[in-house]
Amino acid sequence: MSDTDTQDLAGRIDALGQAMLRLCAGLEMKGVIDGPRMCAAWRARRVPAGTDPALEEACLRTLGQMADELDAAREVRRSRARP
Repeated sequence: MSDTDTQDLAGRIDALGQAMLRLCAGLEMKGVIDGPRMCAAWRARRVPAGTDPALEEACLRTLGQMADELDAAREVRRSRARP
């Protein structure tokens, strides 16, 4: 895979992650989903047995980062809502 292909793939994955976070935040603000519970589930997620260790590490790290981002966005919304 060339550097250009790698950068393109990374950009696409990042865009999907950003879209997912915006969707989740929107649904959380409307009361459709329980954001803290979903973040806890993302952090507790385990990959199937036999998953390549590098893939496992990347997957779990990314889910943790997404949970952190969603938690941070929730805190920003709370702080803006305070008088």
